[in-house]
Amino acid sequence: MARCGPALLLLLAALAAPALAGPVPRGSSAAPRSPLDLLDDRTRELAPDMADPLPPPRRRAPKKAPRLVDGANGDPYRLPSSLIPLLYQVELTPNFDTFTFDGNALIIVNCVEDTDTIVLHAKELTIDKDAFVIVDDRMTYFAFAQLKSMTLDKTHDFLSLKLDTMMTKGNRYRFVLQYTGILNDNLDGFYRSSYKTADGETRWLATTQFEETGARRAFPCWDEPSFKARFYIIINHDKNRNAVSNMPIVQSAPNQKDPTLIQVQFDGTLPISTYLIAFIVSDFGSVTNCEGNFTLYARKELLDGGHFSQVIGQKALQLLAEYNGIDYMLPKEDQAAIPDFAAGAMENWGLVTYREEYLIEQDSQNARIAEYMMTTICHELGHQWTGDLVTLDWWSHTWLNEGFADYFENYICNLIKPEWHLRDKGVVYDHQQAMEYDVLETQVAMSSPVSSPAEDSSKFDRISYSKGGAVIRMWEYMLGVDVLKAGMHRYLSIHMFKNTRPEDLFNAIGFEAQKAKVLPDGVTFGDIASTWTEQPGVPVVSAVRDYDKKTITLSQKRFFYAPPNRASLVNQRWFIPVTMTQQASANWDSLKPSTWLWPSKEQTVASVSSSSSEWVLVNPKEIGYYRVNYDVQNWKLLLAALTKKPSDFPPATRSQLLNDALALARGNQLDYSVALPFLNFLKTERQVAPWQTATASLNWMRTKLAGTDVWDKFLTLVRQLTQNAYEAVGYGGAPDHETRYLRYYVVSHACNAGNQDCISQANNLLKSWLADKSTKLDADTSLVTMCHGLRGDDAATNFAGLKAAWLAEKDTKTRTILLQSLACAKAAHLDSLLKETVSSSSKVDQDEVVNLWKEVLNRPEQIPTLFKFAQDNSQLIDSFFKNSSTNSGAVKLMLNCIEQITSTDALNDARRWVEYNYKNQAGYDVLQSAFLDAYVSLDWYRRNYKTVADWISSNV
Repeated sequence: MARCGPALLLLLAALAAPALAGPVPRGSSAAPRSPLDLLDDRTRELAPDMADPLPPPRRRAPKKAPRLVDGANGDPYRLPSSLIPLLYQVELTPNFDTFTFDGNALIIVNCVEDTDTIVLHAKELTIDKDAFVIVDDRMTYFAFAQLKSMTLDKTHDFLSLKLDTMMTKGNRYRFVLQYTGILNDNLDGFYRSSYKTADGETRWLATTQFEETGARRAFPCWDEPSFKARFYIIINHDKNRNAVSNMPIVQSAPNQKDPTLIQVQFDGTLPISTYLIAFIVSDFGSVTNCEGNFTLYARKELLDGGHFSQVIGQKALQLLAEYNGIDYMLPKEDQAAIPDFAAGAMENWGLVTYREEYLIEQDSQNARIAEYMMTTICHELGHQWTGDLVTLDWWSHTWLNEGFADYFENYICNLIKPEWHLRDKGVVYDHQQAMEYDVLETQVAMSSPVSSPAEDSSKFDRISYSKGGAVIRMWEYMLGVDVLKAGMHRYLSIHMFKNTRPEDLFNAIGFEAQKAKVLPDGVTFGDIASTWTEQPGVPVVSAVRDYDKKTITLSQKRFFYAPPNRASLVNQRWFIPVTMTQQASANWDSLKPSTWLWPSKEQTVASVSSSSSEWVLVNPKEIGYYRVNYDVQNWKLLLAALTKKPSDFPPATRSQLLNDALALARGNQLDYSVALPFLNFLKTERQVAPWQTATASLNWMRTKLAGTDVWDKFLTLVRQLTQNAYEAVGYGGAPDHETRYLRYYVVSHACNAGNQDCISQANNLLKSWLADKSTKLDADTSLVTMCHGLRGDDAATNFAGLKAAWLAEKDTKTRTILLQSLACAKAAHLDSLLKETVSSSSKVDQDEVVNLWKEVLNRPEQIPTLFKFAQDNSQLIDSFFKNSSTNSGAVKLMLNCIEQITSTDALNDARRWVEYNYKNQAGYDVLQSAFLDAYVSLDWYRRNYKTVADWISSNV
C-alpha cells in the first residue's frame, strides 16, 4: 500500500472526526439557436405598457422536458446510494484574467454498501487524475487505494472513480480531488458577472447559482437535495476583492503559497444540501445592522438604496421565527444584490442572493416593484425554514419548498405592511393565476415525478409556487391558523437538518388537527391534502339553490375551458372544505368550513337561511382553491347587491365574483349575458385587487375582440369602466403606495382604450422628456407615457425622437424599454420602422429585430400592420436573416401573426394571400397547418361572439 504525500495526509487526518463531533457553533451552455427561435418564446400575453396582473417572474423560465419515472432505483439521473457524503472542504481560487478557477475538494463519506466505485456529480470540471488520494478513516496516514480508472458521463454529469480496492460497509473514507473549472457566463454554477462604474470601468465578480444542479459546476459533489452534509468553504482572492459565504469568516490572512492572495476560511455549516451553498467574490460594499448579524452586500454606489430591504428583512426573519416557533439557526443572515442574476432571488442558507432591482430601491422604482421587493424578501427568508432547515427529498415535491415560501410572502409581509393589502392581492396573483395554469388538460399535479435536470427545472412553475401557496392558504382557513402553525412547528422540529416527503408534513399537521378536532370524522389530514397534491386540476363547485325548501345542493367536477380529450377527467374529485356566508347574516371573518364535499359522494345538501330575494355566497374571500358556479337566480342576486353597494363585499370577494363569472363564461358553463355585467362594479372600484383581476379579464378580451366589428365599442366600454378611477388617481402625484399601484392599472387601461386626456398627458410628458432627458417620468406610468406618447398630437415628432434615443442608447435595459415603446407607434410609423430595421443599411442586430416583432405581436391591434409588413417584405426579411428557403424569417413571422388572427374573414383573406404567393414553395405546408389550427381556435367566436358583442353594444 503506497504512502501518499505527508502534507496532504496531515490535512486528511486533521479533518477527520473533530469536524463531525458536535454542532457548529452559532453566534457550459446550450447550443446556439437562431434569433428567429425567440419568436416561439413569447411568454407575455400583452405588451408591457398594458397593465399586467402578475408580478415579475421570481424564477427563470423553466426548461421544458418530458417527465420520467421518479425514484433513485432504476432512474438513470439519480446517483447510487452506496456512499453518503458527510463533510466537504472546498477550496476555490478564481482567476478573473482567464475566467477560470482552481479547486480542491476534500470529501468525507460513509460507506453503506460495499463498492469499489465512487460515483458523484461533476460538470465542466477538469479533474487532475494524478492528484487523487483516498484514505480509510482508520488509517489516515496511508493511501487506502489507487485510482484504477476515471470516467465522466456528460449526459448524466456522473464522475466515476473506480478503485483497485473495495470500500466496505460501515467504514468512512476521505478523498481529495483537484480540478479546474470555468467562471462561465451562463448565470449558473460558479459564474462571472460584471458591472460598470460611473466612469465606465468594468468590474468583475464571481458568484453562484446552484439550484437545482449548479453545484456540480463548482466542485464534485453528490448534487441531490437528499445528500445533506457539512461544508467548510475556503476562498482565495486578490486583495482588491472580498469574499462572503453561507457562514461567517473565521480567518482571513495572506495565502501562504501566494501572498498576493487573501485566503478566507469560513465556519462550517450545519447539514445542508448542495444547492443551498453560496459564495461571492467581489469588490462589493456592505451595510450591517447594529448587532452585526444582518448584512446587505451590493455595489458601493447602490448601498444607500438598501435601507428598505434591511428593515423588511430583519422584521420578516423575526416574524418567521415566531410563526414557526423555531429561532433562526445561523449566526448571521446576508442579502446580496447581483448585477447579472437569472433567478429573481435564491434562498441560499445564510446568504440570499437577489437581482439588484429586487433588493435595492432606485429613484425610478414603481409601486409594483417596491411591493415585489418586499414579498420576494419574505419569500426567500421563509425558505430559511421551509427549504433550508428542512428540505424536500427530491424535486418531484418542489411545492414543499416553494409553496410555503409563496404562502409566507403574503402572510408575513402583510403583518409588516397591512396597509398594502397583500393577502387580497395574493388571491389574484397566486390563487387566480394558478387556476389559469391548472385548467390545462396536460397539467401535472403539485407532486409529480421528475428525473433529468431539465425535468427538475420544469417543477419551478406556477403549480409549485402559486398553487402550492393557494392550497396552503386554504389549509390555514380549513384548520385555523393556530393549528397550522402548531403543525409547522412539529414538522420543522422533527425533521430539522433532514429531508422530507409530503407525508411527513401531512403527519405533523394531521397530529395537531386531530388534537384540535377540526376535521370531519373518519378522515385524516393526509387523506384531504393528498387529493390536492397528488392530482392536477382545479374543481368547480356547483351551488344550486332550492328557494322553496331553503337548501343548496353542492357538487363538484374538474374545471376546463374546453371539453378534455379524456372525458373521464371531468369526474375527478377532491375533499373540498365548503364555507358559506349569506346576505341575511353576512360574516366575512368566521371562515371555517360549514360542510364538506367528499370524493366518494355525488353531492351534499345544506340548509340556508336566506330568502328567495337574498344571495348566498360560497367560498368567501376565495379561501378555497376552487371556482363556484351558482344557479342563474343567485348569480343575479349577487350582481344586484354588488352593483348597489360594492363595499358590502370584501375586495377579495369582489375580485372572486368577477374572476369566477368570466372564467365560467369562457368555459361555456355560464352565459356571457350573466357574467359580463359583473364588470360594471369597476366604475366605483378603488382597491387594487379587483383591478388586478379585471386586468387579466380585459387583457384576454382585447386579444379576442381586436379587429372585430365591436372593437371600437369595447374600447368605449373600457373608457367608461375606468373614467371615475382615472379621475380619482390622476396621471401622476399622490405618493401613497396603494394609489400609485392603482394608477398603474387604471392609467394603462384608460390610455389603451383611447381616453383623450390620458393620451394628451402621455404625449406632452414624452415630448418634454425627449427635449430634456434629465427630467424624470413618473415611475408608475413611464411605460404608458412612452407608448401612448406616440399616439397623440405630436406622434410624428415623438416617434422620431424616441427612435433616435433607442438607436443611440448603450445601456441594454434602457434600450429594451425604448424598443418596447416603439412597438406602440401608429401604423405608418411602425411600418417604416419595421422596414428600416431589416434593410441592407440596418444597424440593428437580429436579436433586437425579433424582439421588436415580439413586442408588436403582444399588441393585438398592431398585428395587421405586422402581418402586412411580412407579406410585402418577405424577400427583404429573408435577406436580412440570411435564411435558406427552408428556414424563412418571413414565414416564421407570418406563422406568429396567423396565430393571433381573430376573425374568419381575416383568416380567409390571409389564406388566399398565402395560396397565391406561396403555393408550391417552401413554407407553404407549415402555413397551411397554422391556418387549420387558427380555424379551430375560432370556436370561442362561434359560440360567444354575438352574445358578447350584443352586451357590449347595449352597454355603451
